[in-house]
Amino acid sequence: MTALVAEIVPKQRSRVSVILVSVAVAIALPQLMHWLGVIAGRESLLAQVLLPMHIPVLVAGLLGGRLAGLAVGVASPLISFGISGMPVPAVLPSVLVELAVLGLTAGLVASTPLPTILKVLVAQVAGRVARLGWIGLGLPLPAARPQSLSMTWDAMRVSWPGIVLQLCLIPLLVRIVARHTAGWPTRVSNRL
Repeated sequence: MTALVAEIVPKQRSRVSVILVSVAVAIALPQLMHWLGVIAGRESLLAQVLLPMHIPVLVAGLLGGRLAGLAVGVASPLISFGISGMPVPAVLPSVLVELAVLGLTAGLVASTPLPTILKVLVAQVAGRVARLGWIGLGLPLPAARPQSLSMTWDAMRVSWPGIVLQLCLIPLLVRIVARHTAGWPTRVSNRL
């Protein structure tokens, strides 16, 4: 019994660490992008293009599993909204759905033998389909102005650089973290 507890407790602490660090980064990165966008005179365009909140959500799912990915995907936009008002009320529901499905899917595919880049791609597709489905079904949570399907499609077309960035960066991040954090509940394969 003691051996079992000794094995489980560090893994749970590691999972909680993954969640806490990922939520903090998921809140800080978009703020940095918005700040840089304001300096460049582009307001929130940089965050819309690079999708900074998606990166820690994907990493949390791949390293901590489905519950960690889901927790970060739900908590990050809610806490960010509570602190900064971003994402704005009109897009908060669809962003919440997208990030929740993104993190959950990343965690579900984390233990598969797929290369990490394909795991990221599967999660990206699932998150985007969930967001489009949410809006297409007309299921907004209370918001000032619900987002239209055409607005969402336009935002998705603008964000292709962020998608490419995720496909390039996340497999490297996951490999580096997995290599340097012995004992974390990593579920990643050695293949990029």
